[in-house]
Amino acid sequence: QALLDARDTDGALRRLAKAVEREPNCVEFRTLQALAMLEAGSWSGATRQLTESAALNASVEQRSRRSEPNLILGVLECWRGNPQTAAKFFLQALDTEPQSPLALQELGRAYLLQQNWSGADTYLARAVQAGASPEARLLRAQALLGEAKPNDAQAEMRTYLGGRKPKDLPRLVRFWWIKLTDRMELEFESEASASKTVVKQTPEELLETLPELKGLEPAKSQEELSSILQEVGERVEAFFRDFHSTTSREEVRQELLRRDGRVSSSLDQKYQYWLLTWPDPSRPALEEYRTNRRGEARPLPGTPEQGYILTTGFASTSHFLLPAYQTDSTFVLLGRQRMESYETYVVAFAQRPEVARLMARFRASDAEALTLSQGVAWIDCNTYQVIRMRTDLLNPVARARLDRETTEVQYSEVRFKDVPLSFWLPRDVVVTVEWKGKLRRNRHTYSDFHLFSVEAKISAAAEPGKGP
Repeated sequence: QALLDARDTDGALRRLAKAVEREPNCVEFRTLQALAMLEAGSWSGATRQLTESAALNASVEQRSRRSEPNLILGVLECWRGNPQTAAKFFLQALDTEPQSPLALQELGRAYLLQQNWSGADTYLARAVQAGASPEARLLRAQALLGEAKPNDAQAEMRTYLGGRKPKDLPRLVRFWWIKLTDRMELEFESEASASKTVVKQTPEELLETLPELKGLEPAKSQEELSSILQEVGERVEAFFRDFHSTTSREEVRQELLRRDGRVSSSLDQKYQYWLLTWPDPSRPALEEYRTNRRGEARPLPGTPEQGYILTTGFASTSHFLLPAYQTDSTFVLLGRQRMESYETYVVAFAQRPEVARLMARFRASDAEALTLSQGVAWIDCNTYQVIRMRTDLLNPVARARLDRETTEVQYSEVRFKDVPLSFWLPRDVVVTVEWKGKLRRNRHTYSDFHLFSVEAKISAAAEPGKGP
């Protein structure tokens, strides 16, 4: 142990190899040898020794067992990205030492990685009581946030901070402080808003809010909703899983509107529009760029100072319907409606501020705020393909002076030459924004789609975003 503490890894390995050879059934020697191997960069050797240690540990009487072999194996599995396997090792460590602060904390971390918020909260609370490091409180704040308990999360975070300013702490702490603050603001806005969401409006109110629902045959019950959400969720999931990078021609008209809806001024522009998917799971599923034909980045010409806005992100509008995110929203089957040549189910949704994970960020020169959404999806009754979507702000955002953001997306099936692939992609998009008391409208039209390799060159590509 002294050699390890002194960072004499080679010396420690030599001494421990002799010790293990002399006493092969000693759990402590094998565990220390594994730590020395980790220090030397030998993960496979360390894992073998720890596995041997854990097996030896299990063969002795309960009172003679040690928690370290399973604890370290659990940490290694977390590092490898296997939190479920890690949790099993941590539970075995706790069988040996039920009040181990580190085992309790790391089990909580493993449950966090699995988004098992309740399990994480339980074990992290025990870790705090057992005297774990302050990090346990930071981790528990994350678990409480996942459980939709922002007030408790804020209290835990304040205890962790202990009067320190978040800006003076490491980036990870600042990240979670911002996330917690954003969540509190979203919930406050939701509670303060007097507006009804689309899932709570009467048929008469819906028709006034959404004139496009004229001709809707109201649903007599909600019995079909569960199966519709399952089918459309699988369809949307397949889209994001199987999508190939594409390029298309985009025509954009940016309009400034008078209060009566008439256009006061406009800008027209044409782009090469790139919709990219990446093999790297750490990157967004889809990223969007606008360029000229030479692949050089071209932002929309209008600026916020002129009153214009930049809008993007339409290919991902259906992500609210992904199975992983359906629990974040309340859904209601409004009924059936003929949409172009399709017989569709009409499903309304509204995000739940206390648990929603999908958030948009509105950015302006003098304001920035997170926003949540509500909306309506028109879903083909036969194929469960999303034919049309409309999204609106869940609530106006007073601090950003953002009163309205409506996005209407019309999808169409796109087939590609020489490839047996087809995807439903945005064909026509209209975005209407009321910001600082002024109305803006952007119209986007897409055509001439082609597949391409993600390695295709896009020089100086702008970071995709949403908002003015």
